[in-house]
Amino acid sequence: MPPLRVFVAPGCTGCVRALELSAFVERRRPTHPVEIVDLTDPRARVPDTVVGTPAFLIGDRLFSLGNPAPERLLAELDRLTEATE
Repeated sequence: MPPLRVFVAPGCTGCVRALELSAFVERRRPTHPVEIVDLTDPRARVPDTVVGTPAFLIGDRLFSLGNPAPERLLAELDRLTEATE
């Protein structure tokens, strides 16, 4: 199951909502791995597709630049989970 990786940065106006969406996913899909990547962390591995924040990647694929609708995010995670089972 590919992890949901959410890229955030200080001063990002949409990142507070991105963190709320991450917590929403953790509550609704507790077995799905969720990673928060702070771009100020020098150890952060940032793919070339991340050109702004917030950015949502599922595995290494950019799913959304900006905050997606919660239902759309859950539907995509469910679809990918079913495809890998």
